[in-house]
Amino acid sequence: MSPLIGISTNITAQRFRISVRENASDKLGYACPGKAPTWVANLLSKGASLSLPSLIFEAGKHFSNRINTNVITGSSTKREKAAALAWAIISMVNPYIEGTQLWVENPGDPDVSRLCSEILGVGAALELLVSSRVIDGRTIRKRSSRFDYDANTRGGSKRVYIEAKGTFNR
Repeated sequence: MSPLIGISTNITAQRFRISVRENASDKLGYACPGKAPTWVANLLSKGASLSLPSLIFEAGKHFSNRINTNVITGSSTKREKAAALAWAIISMVNPYIEGTQLWVENPGDPDVSRLCSEILGVGAALELLVSSRVIDGRTIRKRSSRFDYDANTRGGSKRVYIEAKGTFNR
């Protein structure tokens, strides 16, 4: 008999600012061909504003293909249960918003830090691209080879390949 757990959905909806920086890949096959799109320059110069609930929902995409729907109660869809799992894990670093910044507490455990930063990084990257209207959130697909995800651009004319990173560094 598997244990059932309930997940609290009391997540602050307050918005926070996110800054964006560009990292060049040291792998030849990962380099973006041609000139960077305008949306990249806009995000680099202006950043964006996100909310924790939408970030958590996107972070759930990390688990949506493998979630055991018999273990998590209180949500009706597989995607909602995946988001509940993401929130349960992210809550280990006690995220809160102060001023216009998202803060997390250092859990003092490197394994928890790595897991939470990966899930926060994925959620932030996906939500940033969705909320900035770069990609159509309904088309996000987990790849797990070369890149973490891909998605259609708004209007569906191109695919965007997404490699999401998270860090507890600053």
